[in-house]
Amino acid sequence: SLHFQTITAGSSADALVLAGGRISSSAYSPAGSIVQVVTSSVFGAGTNSTSFADITNASVAITPASSSNKILVIANVDSFQGAVTSVNQIYTQNLYKTQGGSDTSLNVRYLSSQSTGGGLQLYASTAHAVLDAPSTTSEITYKIQHKVSNTGSYGYANNSGNYLIAMEVQV
Repeated sequence: SLHFQTITAGSSADALVLAGGRISSSAYSPAGSIVQVVTSSVFGAGTNSTSFADITNASVAITPASSSNKILVIANVDSFQGAVTSVNQIYTQNLYKTQGGSDTSLNVRYLSSQSTGGGLQLYASTAHAVLDAPSTTSEITYKIQHKVSNTGSYGYANNSGNYLIAMEVQV
């Protein structure tokens, strides 16, 4: 890191710090500024599991520059849900984070279908948006998982139109 300091009334203080390829100064990064952005790869996966499973590539890892900064996490998942005759189903997506070895659910979204004869198919987008306050400068991983409520049907996160973005916001 490179520190530029000023002296006022005999006391020195950092006026500008360059660390990790970033400017770390409230003068150059006022509150609300986006410090860094991390995006996922294209992702998609299907499931007929009634237990949560990770969606392949639906994850991002970010290391905050300051423990006081917030992380804005947004995601869109174009989803498909198929049900068979006489099966009611809920397709559930869970946005969660892993921090310090612990998992925390941040946001849950549901698609529901009811079928009495002939089966049912449903296409929809599920959106997640969370402003997280992780209070750390250690790496955090954000992921999306999914499951179905009945093994007689399935849910699928299509490969196109999906994204997961984590943005560090200066506080």
